[in-house]
Order: sequence, then structure tokens, then C-alpha cells
Amino acid sequence: MSDLQDTALQLLRTALDNPTATFRDNQWEAIEQLLNPGTRLLMVQRTGWGKSLIYFLTTRLLRNRGMGPTLLISPLLALMRNQIAAAERIGLQAVTINSTNQKTWRDIQEKLLAGQADILLISPERLANEEFQEEILLPLSTQNGLSVSQLEGKLNLSRGKIEKVLTLLSVEAPSPVTKINGHWHSTPINYEIDREKVAKLTEIRKREQARMLNYINTYNCLILFLAEELDDNSTTECGRCAVCLDQSLIPETYSLKKAQDAISFLRRTDHTITPRKRWPAGSFISYSWSGNIPITLQAETGLALSLWGDAGWGSLVKQGKYQDKCFNDQLVDAVSELIQCWKPDPFPTWITCVPSLTRPELVPNFSERLARKLNLPFISCVRKIRRNHPQKDMQNSVKQAQNLDGVFEITSWQGIKGPVFLVDDMVDSRWTFTVVTALLHQSGSGRVFPLALALNSLS
Repeated sequence: MSDLQDTALQLLRTALDNPTATFRDNQWEAIEQLLNPGTRLLMVQRTGWGKSLIYFLTTRLLRNRGMGPTLLISPLLALMRNQIAAAERIGLQAVTINSTNQKTWRDIQEKLLAGQADILLISPERLANEEFQEEILLPLSTQNGLSVSQLEGKLNLSRGKIEKVLTLLSVEAPSPVTKINGHWHSTPINYEIDREKVAKLTEIRKREQARMLNYINTYNCLILFLAEELDDNSTTECGRCAVCLDQSLIPETYSLKKAQDAISFLRRTDHTITPRKRWPAGSFISYSWSGNIPITLQAETGLALSLWGDAGWGSLVKQGKYQDKCFNDQLVDAVSELIQCWKPDPFPTWITCVPSLTRPELVPNFSERLARKLNLPFISCVRKIRRNHPQKDMQNSVKQAQNLDGVFEITSWQGIKGPVFLVDDMVDSRWTFTVVTALLHQSGSGRVFPLALALNSLS
């Protein structure tokens, strides 16, 4: 006998007040089947067989798992009263909504929404009542559903992937999910991936990819190749494509001056870091932040020197971070020039940086050299007090925010009231700048101007 079956048997004996009671044929099998998510069961038994016990024992076991309340449709008021008494014997909080207790409907609704009722008994006609559906069933459904933002907090997947999966699941027939008032809910459908269909589609895509590669490497007329792929046997060689002409249609070489001009153009291009304006719900419990970010805690619009790994400064930033373990002085000069063109107002009177426990010297070293170049004091007043995951591993905004809760603290100093450059090597989510900026403001800092060497192109 499994632990679950043994628990059900003990509940049965409690309900019947009989220490030697056992399940009748198929009673346990019915309960076991109902415990599987999405299962539907048609059970036809004579009066007195013990159908109510199936409902109550299953409800008790599901509630033990943290599931929501059970809706039981019962035809007679007298039967409802007996069923409520039986349910209460195994610790279930059973309630009923019927024509005789209208004055208590609101209290019952509040109990259901607060999770204080385990089973709701109603008559068949009550289920068809629109007022009941809107005031009882819909609020319960919305309460148990999740918005995409709430799903972001539970799943380390990008918002785009979550939305794509939900959209694809919702068009399945029958669908395992449904959307009600902006919240997603699971349905009783037990969804299983059609692996055979997936394998067939994957094989088709692989063949298509192989044909694309054949197109790139073919020695035959390109137009003729495409026509044959479309089952057009009437097309002849075009005489105009690169294969027919036996030469490239665009130049494959370039002068040194063009290369230098292109690099100069890329190195003159900076990227804006826009401030965040709202805390994700429930993400900053340690800091007690929620709702809109007050203007007094927000960062100013900042700048990033490059895109991560681009052909301008981005490749040099990447090399410094992962190969040289130190950022080149060219980057110090480049950021200094960027600041002179930027002219933030009011101009910062000091510089600080975002610390790292993984590379504790990398950003402070760069920030110190930049401070000397700008003739400003560098103050290392931001401390990282808890190790967290790299922001680049967090796949959505809510997870990125949660990953920074309680991670930093500020050590105040006498010049903290002046405006400041807040330096970091790379921007993934903007949450690091947002959190450190808010902490600086709470410690008395002046305006905070974020400054980064590279902006992740996926941000």
C-alpha cells in the first residue's frame, strides 16, 4: 500500500468513525484517478455506495497538496447538510450557497477567496446563475490564474518565450490553457507534447536548411535553382546571376581608408541607458520597494560607450573583460571624450562604481583611471554584501530584479551629496544601475548618471 493510499484509508476511517473500515471495490481507484491533474471521471453507483466519500477524500488530499477548493453540485438541501457534516469530520471546511442563506453569501465568498473554505456545495440551477458565475466562480478563477508578469517571477524565461508558449498552447484543440481577464489558467486538459509531429517538423526544417546551403554553394544558375525548388521546369538560365557571370555582383575588397572610416563611425556612436520607473511586484522584499519608483530615487539618463562585442569599442571591451583582465587606456580616453561631448548637467563632482565579487578589481581599476583623467575623486562607497547569479543568466525583467534584492549597500561619505557618475562595465537589464542608484539616493547622494562601457545588444 502506498503512503498516499494509507493516508486516504486513515481519512476514511476518521470519516466513518470506524478504525477497521476499508475501501469498497473501486473506491480507492476512483480517488487515485481524480488525483491525477486534468483527469475526468464518470462514476455511476447506487445510493449508499459512498460517492460522497470519494468527493471529500479527494478534496482533502488535493488541499494537502495546496490545490484550490472543490465545487460539488448536489441536488437536495437535506443531502447538502448531511454532506457538510461528513466533510467536517475529516477536517474539511465545507460551505454552501443556496436560496436559504443569502445573507451569508458575501461571507462565504470572502472565505473562498481567502482560501479558508475547502469545498463549496451548490444546486444544479445555481451553477447556471449568471450572478453566481460572475461573483463567485470568476473571482476564484482570476485569483488562481497568473498574468504574464507573474509567470516571469516564477519562470526564468524571457517574456517573449513565455508569451509564445502560451499562445501556441491556447490554439491547441482542446487547449490546456485559457486566458480570462488578462490571467492565464490551466484547463482540465492533460497536455502531452506530440513528439512525432515535432520530429517530422524538425526533419523538414533540416532539409530546408540543407537546401539553403546547397543554394549558397551551387555551381548552377541561381534563378534556375530557385525555379526547380518551386517545381517550375520551364525556367532557363538567367545569364545575370553571380554563377552565370562567374563573378561577384558586389565588391569583395575594400580600402584601408574605408575600414578606418567605418571604425571611426562606430566609435562615435554611443547608446542611451534609460532609467527604469517601476519596481516589479514582490521583487524587492529586503529593500521594501514596490510600486512606482519615486523621482527622488530614479537615475538620470545614462550612456554606454558601445554595444557588447561590436566592431567599434565593443570588441576591445570584451577583450579587456575576458582576456586581458584589465580595460585598455584607450577605453579610458574614449569614455572621457564621450563625457565631454555629453556634458551632463549638473556635472558630477565624484565617481563611484558597481562592485563585483567575481572580478573585484576590474571595474574599480577602470573607474580610478577615469577619475584621474577627469580630475574627480573616485569613492568606492558601494559594497556588494551577497553573492548573486550573473544578470546575464536571468532571462526576464522580474528575475533580473529579484536577483538583486539585498545584494548591495552604501557606505556614506562627506561628499556624497554631489552628483555622481556610476560606472559599470556592462549593462544587461538596467536593474543593477536602478538598484544602486536608489540606494545612493537613500544615502543622500545627488543626481546619479549611469555610465557603462558596453550595452548588451539584447537589453
